[in-house]
Amino acid sequence: MSDPVDELTAGSEEVALLWALRDVRVNGRGQKRLRHAVKGPLTVGYEVLAPIQAPGQRLVIYRAADTGSQRVLDAIARGCA
Repeated sequence: MSDPVDELTAGSEEVALLWALRDVRVNGRGQKRLRHAVKGPLTVGYEVLAPIQAPGQRLVIYRAADTGSQRVLDAIARGCA
């Protein structure tokens, strides 16, 4: 069985560079731009919560960042992709 990291880094110079940087951190909140296969681009806001009673676990909450993204998420939820 091959190592997934070796496969990814061998297949992409960009992945190899990013992996070598090891710049891994948790951003507590922010926005992510996504692209749905049918509906196209949307932006979600996120917030990461770390429960004191469960060290090592995180709860990530995503919500639409704007009205256009909310319409896309609503359509996806209704199964109208």
